[in-house]
Amino acid sequence: MDALILAAGKGTRLAPLTNTTPKPMLRIHGKPILEHILTRLQQAGITRTVIVVGYRKEQITRSFGKKWNGMKIEYITQAVPRGTAHATLCAQKKMKGKFLALNGDLIPPTALLKRLLKTNPTTLAARTSKTPQHFGVLEVQGKNVKRIIEKPAPSECPSNLINAGIYLFNSEIFKAIPKIKPSARGELELPDAINELIRNGKNVQFLRTDAEIMDIGNLKDLKKAEKAMM
Repeated sequence: MDALILAAGKGTRLAPLTNTTPKPMLRIHGKPILEHILTRLQQAGITRTVIVVGYRKEQITRSFGKKWNGMKIEYITQAVPRGTAHATLCAQKKMKGKFLALNGDLIPPTALLKRLLKTNPTTLAARTSKTPQHFGVLEVQGKNVKRIIEKPAPSECPSNLINAGIYLFNSEIFKAIPKIKPSARGELELPDAINELIRNGKNVQFLRTDAEIMDIGNLKDLKKAEKAMM
């Protein structure tokens, strides 16, 4: 089974640490975030991982090479940061069949990855939040996702379920991405591509988890993850 890690971004909210180091290479408990991710992917049964790189990519490619701990590693360069959907599309020729995809700034529980691998594409991991308005909120019906709403007003949140940034895709995601428009910040976003799949009749499901996902978005998150690892 293959995985795709989106690790091309700079991580401006983690400055000044990211002024010289790409966010996935920031260390938690002595190891880069990316190494923690690869460890969990391997524990879940992933044997090949494609990493989309960009900002200071040499630090990543030098550290992990073409093979890491027995896992095959390949790289794709996103030359211009144009969003998570664009980064995914960059890897189209490398991904065959179904594959896990996740952001390079979060550390997922191995058990969640194993559960996700047993589902059908397209499935996304979801968790609850006390402040869903700060995230991509899921509008759901049964086990199906009807829509992902990015950072709605608190009164307009259809649920407290949020997109966790971990997905099981197949080739259909690559057909949806060219049909979406840039978001307000000028980027092509994966939630918009998923919404495009839903509009075209694709059955998109969610897999809820109560396990902790370490999402490293800012310095506070980094400190929290370091404490949790200890």
